[in-house]
Amino acid sequence: MGVIERLAAAPHWKAADPPRVPFGGRADLGVPAWLVSKGVGLLAGTGETRLVQVLGLLPEVARAYLPFAYELVPRGSLGRAPTELVTLRATWNAGGWYEFFHHVHLSRNAGISIGNVERIAEGKGGDERQRALIAATDDLYRERELGAAARARLEGFLSAGQIRDLCFLVGHYEMLAMLLKSAGAEPEPGAWESGPLGWLRSADDSDRFLPDWPGWFSRAANAVQGRYSPYLPPFATVVHRGRISGTVRRTPVTAVRNGNKIIIFVMYGDRSDWVRNVLAADGGGIERLGRLHRIRGVRLTDAATDGDLVPAPFRPVARLSRLLVADLDGVPERPSPPRREAGAGRPLLPAWHRFREAVRAEVPPGLYAAAEAELLTDRMLSDRTWAELALTVPQKLALCLSVGVDATEAMVRNSGFRVEDR
Repeated sequence: MGVIERLAAAPHWKAADPPRVPFGGRADLGVPAWLVSKGVGLLAGTGETRLVQVLGLLPEVARAYLPFAYELVPRGSLGRAPTELVTLRATWNAGGWYEFFHHVHLSRNAGISIGNVERIAEGKGGDERQRALIAATDDLYRERELGAAARARLEGFLSAGQIRDLCFLVGHYEMLAMLLKSAGAEPEPGAWESGPLGWLRSADDSDRFLPDWPGWFSRAANAVQGRYSPYLPPFATVVHRGRISGTVRRTPVTAVRNGNKIIIFVMYGDRSDWVRNVLAADGGGIERLGRLHRIRGVRLTDAATDGDLVPAPFRPVARLSRLLVADLDGVPERPSPPRREAGAGRPLLPAWHRFREAVRAEVPPGLYAAAEAELLTDRMLSDRTWAELALTVPQKLALCLSVGVDATEAMVRNSGFRVEDR
């Protein structure tokens, strides 16, 4: 059973079954929302997008939501890897399989390996920064505020504005869980199995970047590349001993150096023989610039954890492959400066205010205490409460969003930030 199958089998995922809303087409959604649903669906190898189909039943809300979500996620101040990490943890906590499933795949573009996805679900992280982000997300889920200890850890690498945006990010995905679980939205059939991004996660969990070429082609390519890889950066040759045969082998690779660290791009996934040989021996050799170095302290990692070791021009490729990091024997260590997550982001609050007002305009005045209690506790409406609400389907969906909006603002305010600042 692969990682995604194991995560899907977790007992805490919930959603209304059968679905409570029609996942409509062009006539139900209108042309703009229908086109967005189709366009996003094509990237995932499906013909539709459940999130857009649900939001499309609230056209004014959808028009206000998309700019806010764009400012918060792709343009957010936290940076790509921290944003995806917090998203995965927040959706795991909320039991929102729809968003979690999609971000398992999308997080590959942020440099998060499939193994790291599983650690995030377990509440672990690859380094201190990741553990601090997970602890903060868990605080917001349980207490609706950042505890003093969690905030102190975040302040070591995030600005006050980034910490505020983290609160918005957690609240945003809890709000989507309330909406999508209550609607009964599950991942689209066949999602990420085909389409232009179908390669993001491999069935064998190896996170390979390049395809599995025929044996004759790989041997020919290695023979050609092996002639220049020991001399021409960013190429190098790994010298390793077969863990079963004991035969010394040489494999051309792409590698970059940072001080006494060598960072090797694992382009064919962590099931490659040379990777397993080097890990089993906890070392080997590497030929680079015509010199042979012994390597030790080998570890398999990803760009989300160790991407700051990679020179900037190579980081886009590093995000799409696993990384093997090792120490070069006899080379002095170069201390790394403290890293703060980059990204100033664009103004978030104006987009949030427009979305909040659009949501509140869709909910008729009334008392919805039972529904609010369920949403805050279970992040979805029960069958009984859904049936008893004297509202239309779009109004019920707007109520889910409205409770999520209030919960998000509570997280932000309780953590010491103002929501009304523009």
